[in-house]
Amino acid sequence: LYDPDIVTFQESPAEEKVAAVAQVIGRYYAYFPGGFPGAVISKHPIVESQNCPLVKGPRPRDLFTRHWGRAVLEVAAHRLIVYSAHLHPSKPEIRAREVTEALKSMEHDLAGDVPVLFQGDLNHRPDGPEYRRWEAAGLVDTNTHNEGLATSTIPSTTPTARIDYIWANPALASRCQSFRVLFEGGFRTNPE
Repeated sequence: LYDPDIVTFQESPAEEKVAAVAQVIGRYYAYFPGGFPGAVISKHPIVESQNCPLVKGPRPRDLFTRHWGRAVLEVAAHRLIVYSAHLHPSKPEIRAREVTEALKSMEHDLAGDVPVLFQGDLNHRPDGPEYRRWEAAGLVDTNTHNEGLATSTIPSTTPTARIDYIWANPALASRCQSFRVLFEGGFRTNPE
């Protein structure tokens, strides 16, 4: 219906199902294992992907227990870097450390000219300290292009709060034309 270039899962089904969906619709995919796995499905070739792309060392046992991943897509003759995260929902001190590690991981890409998209279930509200840290790193909340539409994402049945985001580096954000939360058709949950 929407013919998206990229679809991401924050609480993904098993990799076998993601692979099957991608094959049926003729798309490429990258899978990020974790307690709540992540996935990127794209019409553009995925030329590189990395689960839990930390700058140094293995993943600490208490961080990124849901998922943290990076994929590089080839769009025409250019690259697009996509980061996907699902941060800790209930322990702000762990989430703060996840933000620190994520920013370290993205630092090199954010300093470059390649478009960067960072999205996910970040489990914090726009008035939280995490939000200001993403902004301070140079990321732009694509919600600024929402044209006055609703932006709440949780709970799925009757959204009243926002914890899900799509961020972009300035190279990509300057090309953003619109933003909206899909709460319609098959994207609407009916608790009745």
